[in-house]
This record gives sequence, structure tokens and C-alpha cells, in this order.
Amino acid sequence: MNRFNIPSLSDVTFDQTVPGTELNGVPISKKILVEGNGDCPNEGSNVKYVHQGYYVIEDQDTHERTTVVLDNNALGSNPQEERLKNNNAMFKLCLHSMKAGEKSVFLIPSRFRLGGDVDINFGGNTLIRAGSHTYYWFYCTEVLRNRLKPDNLAQRLEYANLEKCDGTNSYKSGDLKKALYYYQRAKTLLSGKDVNPIIENNPDCKHSIIKLKVPVVTNLVKTLDAKRDYLKAMREAETLLEEIQEHLLAREFVMDDSDKRLMLYGAEMLYLKAKLYRLLPQDQTKDEEEQDMIVMHTANGKELKASRNNLEQCITLLDMDLLKILPQELKVTARIIKEKALVDLKKTNDRIQSNILAQETKSRS
Repeated sequence: MNRFNIPSLSDVTFDQTVPGTELNGVPISKKILVEGNGDCPNEGSNVKYVHQGYYVIEDQDTHERTTVVLDNNALGSNPQEERLKNNNAMFKLCLHSMKAGEKSVFLIPSRFRLGGDVDINFGGNTLIRAGSHTYYWFYCTEVLRNRLKPDNLAQRLEYANLEKCDGTNSYKSGDLKKALYYYQRAKTLLSGKDVNPIIENNPDCKHSIIKLKVPVVTNLVKTLDAKRDYLKAMREAETLLEEIQEHLLAREFVMDDSDKRLMLYGAEMLYLKAKLYRLLPQDQTKDEEEQDMIVMHTANGKELKASRNNLEQCITLLDMDLLKILPQELKVTARIIKEKALVDLKKTNDRIQSNILAQETKSRS
């Protein structure tokens, strides 16, 4: 036994298998040392865990003549947190099988090929040809938050807000892929067939959902922008603007401060759309034919004119309404958006004029 009270491999009889892990007829084996409580985590759960790895060399897939070559204290020194998704990552499959407070050891066959046939660094030791070894790993887990299907509006808003917060944290840390995943999950909770029965003929419920959905999709657009997926960002922005306009029109006579905040989001989305129009030719996610079409439109001034139109709408909205009626704490944000829009409008007009002059020069030559 060691400081984590992990039994040696020879003392363990693995009496369970981890569901969904069978690979070429051989699953991951498991032995529960301490029983946990509650349900196993599902996709989207947050799990806090401690693990310590033993690296086992094997001669055969039957696990005969095995030798422990590493007690990796580095792995077990600090708790780690993981947001679970449905995938084939070996350690996540192990965590999916555990309840809160459970302690278990796992025997992971060589055919899972952790790391592939390459050198890997494990606790400061270089171990070659990862695919030829078996792993003996210990996990102690505490489920921090299990993602459940919402039963009512309050739960739906709570879960969507948690996804939004995770997205924001991932965005700030520079992990755009994770941020996109969380924002899309939040958007799904606030959209679609599951939401329609809730908001149908119930303006208050619809207002609660749109108040959260607008910042979620705004962040989604910004993340897509950062990932250079400008066309998809544009589509999300256009759909969101339509929803904001429709919602504000329906609340024309009962407008409160939250609606004014939605108007500010609308102005920001107009500004973002204008930016996206100018960036479309640089979209890195589209095939060659789509790229050619986008570049052709831009060369003819269509994207630039659309950008100018959105900037003018943004500035007009801020001039006519928002700066007069916004709560004081939002006026600073509104002024910043307006100043940026004015700068971009001048640059866009200059580019349009430059294109016109270039075309006139070309036609005369």
C-alpha cells in the first residue's frame, strides 16, 4: 500500500467492467474500493477527481508477467476538474462510471493505446511505445454538478446560465473550442421544441428566456468571430437581431430596464455584423467555391455597403433612443460602441470611395 492506500495490482480482483469501453473484445476492468453515492455523472457534468497512475508493462494482453514501473505521485498531488463529454477518451470513460465519493482502480488494456505509438512523458519519466503497455489507475471522485434535464423554467434558466458561465471562463482562458461548446449548449437550452411549449401564450416566460438568450448568443457570435468562422457568426447575429426586434416590438408598451439592455445588445450586434461583413473574405472555415463568391461580392462593394448600412443603423439607434433612455450604468458601454462604430464607418466609407476610384481608373484605361 502507498500514501493513497492503493492496493498493488496482485492484490486486486477486477470484478466489473466499464460500460462502453470494449475495444476488440477487451474492456476496461474496474474494482471499487470505496462505494460512492447518487448517480454516475452524465455528459456535461462537472467532476472533481484525484488520480494516481501506475504504468504497467505487459507481455501479453492477458496481463501476465506484469511489472509496475512507475508510481506517479505527480498525478495524484492535486485534485483536478473535468467537464465530461461523450467521447472515447479513456480516463473520461472511467470517470463516467463513478459516483460521488467513489474510489476505484482501473486496468486499462494496451489496445486503448493511450498516447499512441509515440514517446510520452509521464511524471518526468519518458516511456516509449505507449500502445504496448497496460495502465493501472486509481481515481477518487467527487461529482460537483451533474447536468440534468430541466423540469421547469427555473431549472432551464439555471442550467443555461451555468453553461454560459463555463463558456465565459473558457473564453477568458483562451480555450475557444470549449467556449463554443458551452455557449451552444446554453443556446440549445433556451431554444427549440422544448422551449416552445413554455413560452407559447406566456409573455413573461418568453421575456425571461430572451433576457438570457441574448447575451448567450452575443458571446457565441464573439467566439465564432475569434475562431474566424465569420459566415456562421453572421448567421447567428442576423437571427438574434430578428428575435430582439420581434421581442421589443411585442413589449412596446411594457418596456422596462431589461428591455433597454436588450436594445443595447441589438446595437452591439449591428456593430458586430458590420465588422463581420468586412471580415467575410478572410473566413477560414469555408470551401474554395464559397471563398471565391465572398471575395467577388466584396470586390464589387456588396459587403462593404452592407457593413456601412449596419454601422449607420447602430449609430442611429444609439443617437435616437439608447443614450437618452439607458440606465446610467449602461451609458458608458453605449458610448464606447458608438465611438467604435463612428471610427469604423469612416474607414468603411474611405474603402468604398477608394474602390469606386479604382474602378473608374480601370474603366478609363
